[in-house]
Amino acid sequence: MYERPVLTGAHGQGRSPGDSRRRASRVRRPLARFAGAAPVLLAAALLSCAYYNILWTANKEYEKATRDVPYAEFWDPYEQQRPAGDKARLLDSAASRSGKLLVLYPDSRWADDALLLMGKCFLLGGDYEKAMTKFKEIGRLYPGGELAEEARYLEAYTLVLQELPGEAVV
Repeated sequence: MYERPVLTGAHGQGRSPGDSRRRASRVRRPLARFAGAAPVLLAAALLSCAYYNILWTANKEYEKATRDVPYAEFWDPYEQQRPAGDKARLLDSAASRSGKLLVLYPDSRWADDALLLMGKCFLLGGDYEKAMTKFKEIGRLYPGGELAEEARYLEAYTLVLQELPGEAVV
């Protein structure tokens, strides 16, 4: 008569070849409980990447628009030059991408970054009212945020560009 071979484990315990299959299935079963969560986790990761990708692209367009121009040409209140051509198009695109992020993902952790970028694009494009609105929104929605101070500075700077320096005192 045929006897099943007995395998000896690391601690000298006897086990048959079928035992390892039963043990493997016990190990796989707890992991099977999490199989339903995998698509949800994957979707969350992709959405996180989606809204970060929108902001990343907007930042790249802003950098391209401001790359070849000396800093003073954009920021000197008496020599403020509005970008034209491709630079203006890139600023418009960066502002609209930032707006898209705010519409699609209003609770994103990058919402304040998107607001600030929109404000900068409007400021450089000469649309001071829209820029001021975005800088004020940051102060209202994220008063203790890390970008609130920069937004206050840019708000005051926008007032200087509008020739309202008395209101620009922070």
